[in-house]
Amino acid sequence: SLFCGYPEGGGSRVLSFNWYEDNNYKVFLGVNGSKNHNYVYDDSTTPFCNSLMQTLESNPVTKIVWNSVKPLLMGKILYTPDSPAVRKILKSANTTFEEIERLQNLAKTWEEVGPQ
Repeated sequence: SLFCGYPEGGGSRVLSFNWYEDNNYKVFLGVNGSKNHNYVYDDSTTPFCNSLMQTLESNPVTKIVWNSVKPLLMGKILYTPDSPAVRKILKSANTTFEEIERLQNLAKTWEEVGPQ
């Protein structure tokens, strides 16, 4: 009965080898036929950021990526203890943010020198 995801006689749930049973893909994709979740305006950010977040959350494909990245970009990342492994992870994270900043600078430059 382990392959079905439930122990004999019911009871608590155990790991399933059935992907669709083990992962609620409708929740993952944000698909829910009965409820419509509208974007909630965030007063702590700029109108541009709110517009961007609303756009990202309105498309099911970008919503998947945004829901994964949003806590990193909008929240605080707590790290402890100060160790070589933690420093390596933070260096990698900072590299990602540096690349995002480069893309942002490139976009600003393109606005100035690109076709009008």
